[in-house]
Amino acid sequence: MALKNFLTRVFFGLSVASTSSLSSVALADLEKAQPGDVIFIDVRTPAEFNQGHIPGAINIDLYDSSFMGRLNELDPGKFYKLYCRSGARSGQAQQIMRTLGFLRAENIGGFRQASRYANQLLQSLPQLKAQ
Repeated sequence: MALKNFLTRVFFGLSVASTSSLSSVALADLEKAQPGDVIFIDVRTPAEFNQGHIPGAINIDLYDSSFMGRLNELDPGKFYKLYCRSGARSGQAQQIMRTLGFLRAENIGGFRQASRYANQLLQSLPQLKAQ
């Protein structure tokens, strides 16, 4: 069973350990970030997004035919925090983004977990709040 869980995480690119809370490494990497440098991307459907999302997040539906085109419009130098309902779709999106050269794309899990992460991030690095 442990092997199955491991393979599932590898296959879907789920970085669950890094999403439970901010690590000192993650904070150090973001210390010089300014508003607009950290972008939350909700890869759920628009209907799911409309039911609740992280304030300021953009919705790029993983299953929409425009997904790749929308990714190509993004700046690969920014920090992207990806989330969905459970972390599976955001893990898939992270792998796609990494293959496109987005080295700062991070799967932060499901919506609830991502919301906690966003709150921790903004409390730890208040300069990220838009003025």
